[in-house]
Amino acid sequence: IGNRIRIKADETNNTAWFGCGSDINTINLGDADFSSAYLSVKQATGRVGIGTTAPDQMLHVKTSSGDPSIVCETASGGGARLKLIGTDTNMSIQSSGGLDFYTGSSTTANGNLKVSIESGGRIRCTDGIYDDTGTNELVLHANVSGGVGGLYTAQSMGLGIWTSNSQRMAITSGGKVGINEASPDHKLHLT
Repeated sequence: IGNRIRIKADETNNTAWFGCGSDINTINLGDADFSSAYLSVKQATGRVGIGTTAPDQMLHVKTSSGDPSIVCETASGGGARLKLIGTDTNMSIQSSGGLDFYTGSSTTANGNLKVSIESGGRIRCTDGIYDDTGTNELVLHANVSGGVGGLYTAQSMGLGIWTSNSQRMAITSGGKVGINEASPDHKLHLT
């Protein structure tokens, strides 16, 4: 169709090309009467819309009802992966029977494992659980010292156990234990 739309088969590389002239802004693939577009590519931005002709990101998936989904599937041998690469940080989400979250270098296969949700529901966190400031840390560790597990705070602070929205037990950073006492002043303080 002139130089506006071209279709080319490259038999050397076993590829097919669909091209358009610079005066065409959008390529839509849709139904036979041109009333609905299923796939839309914006030439100027390279944005791709699935279910929308107005993609506002590099990939925009939209459905008229229900939840839009993106499926990454492997036929056999290995887990599916979604990898997000930025200039400052990278993140990879991988499923291999569970769900693993990685951060770190895009040059390594996975980066550094940070959180893992195993298929049985157990959650593993490699660097502890932090508050919103990132300084107060609570760590549950399976092998703290000599094969003994532990629950500890990484900062110089105490540890409390709460039930029904009330503190039931306190351990100070100095090792004093309070049962039904939030501020124990003896090695064991019961109230």
